Amino acid sequence: MKVFHVITIYFAIIVISLLNSVSVFSENYTTGTATVIVTTKFKNLQNAENALSSQKGDNSSSIQSSYIIADKMSYKILETTALIKGEKAISIERLSTPCKARITYQILKDGTRNLLTLKVLSHKKGASKSWLEVSPE
Repeated sequence: MKVFHVITIYFAIIVISLLNSVSVFSENYTTGTATVIVTTKFKNLQNAENALSSQKGDNSSSIQSSYIIADKMSYKILETTALIKGEKAISIERLSTPCKARITYQILKDGTRNLLTLKVLSHKKGASKSWLEVSPE
């Protein structure tokens, strides 16, 4: 089982490395790597009608996005974001904050920061798996 987790981590790292080398990916977006303090994680609900302006009607649904706050910047967690603690891949629900982490991210033209990878380096005193209830302003 441990071998499976190690292989999964290496596979995630290889995929991210390959994505960074694809010309379409790298020419449209700036990428970066940093060691940061992740202070919290939160979920943001958006009205699908506002998010997808082409849809109209009375029945609107919600889109939920997850984010982390690291060094006073927000990073959107994608379905493809690789979260790693020790030698294991973890889900966002298992991420305890605050923690020190090494992150890789991309900055879109609109300023959105997408989180590509997060490797937990250490936890801070009082770290919790709880979510912030409201989006920070």
